[in-house]
Amino acid sequence: MFSRYTSMFDIIENQLINEQVLNIPKILPNNLTLIKQNLNISNDDIAKSLGINPNFVGNVANENVNFSGMSVVKFIKNFNIPFNLLYSVNKEVEYSETYKKSYFYILRYKNDTNLEMHQILNDVLQSTDKDYTDIVFKFCKKIECDQLTYTKVERSENYSYYLDLYNEHVKKTDYDFSNYQYYAIAFELHKNLKVKKVINLQENFDLKLNDYLESKPFIELTDKIIKIPLDKLEKKGDYILLPERYKIVIGETITETDKIKEKYCKKKRKSIEITVLDQIVNLTKLKYIREFKNYTIEDMANKLCISPETYSALEKGYLLISSHLMWKIELEFGVLLSSVLNIDEYHKKYCIN
Repeated sequence: MFSRYTSMFDIIENQLINEQVLNIPKILPNNLTLIKQNLNISNDDIAKSLGINPNFVGNVANENVNFSGMSVVKFIKNFNIPFNLLYSVNKEVEYSETYKKSYFYILRYKNDTNLEMHQILNDVLQSTDKDYTDIVFKFCKKIECDQLTYTKVERSENYSYYLDLYNEHVKKTDYDFSNYQYYAIAFELHKNLKVKKVINLQENFDLKLNDYLESKPFIELTDKIIKIPLDKLEKKGDYILLPERYKIVIGETITETDKIKEKYCKKKRKSIEITVLDQIVNLTKLKYIREFKNYTIEDMANKLCISPETYSALEKGYLLISSHLMWKIELEFGVLLSSVLNIDEYHKKYCIN
């Protein structure tokens, strides 16, 4: 016979998974009106250059809407205006900041407790920080072994990194299923604060980090082993003539050549192998910020208020960075966007049809 529910429970696992501060105005304040005056350009001029409607440009200048990340890249490229000149307004702005904490709980109840889901969620609600006005439950699951099984919906609504992390906490917990029942709950706490702040994107300018980024080129050279079929080669004295020119390191010298001494080749039955220099063009230097700060991918994601998966894609240049994230990168890390973003290559990849 089950006893009446009396809210007797223990929180045996209370993990703060991450904490984020979204201190970005929804509408980014900008200096577009001043820039138009100084360059003697009109909304029509900008619209034509960016491929957007002139009325939209006017709405950006009046701070009713935002440029997209693509439009910002085009603006920087076409008008040679750095990001901080466009968005570092050096004036007081009123906007809302969002604070978010993500938690993972494991609750323990006696087996004779008659539980319904709303009672468990209410117990969680009563135990949380009352300064946070909103709570968003991601899931509540009964634990029946040392691993959680997720539904398709739960996988679509939660980042895979965090689902794996929840299971790590579940596996390391000791259970007494003979006497207790256990529940895993993932949830977020949110609060919004109205603030008035002077917007100066270089207020935390980090000279050492900027110097470090400037020392790292966007273009990297790396060794690459290639195979060339014998029927595409000719031999001339001590040299093998190659079908095209390659960058090759001979001693301490990089040379671009279409021939190579036979001693630097590795012979195969139907081909030769040579080591050439391959050029890698990076679209961002986010990985160098991560290295300099000794941050993990998850740390960087939290700083930018995005998921680890999204951050990883951005670092590799697989996604176009939004104007909000550009703003956040300058403010959060104290860097110039031009030191982080390869504007020319971004423009080639995302802005040229």
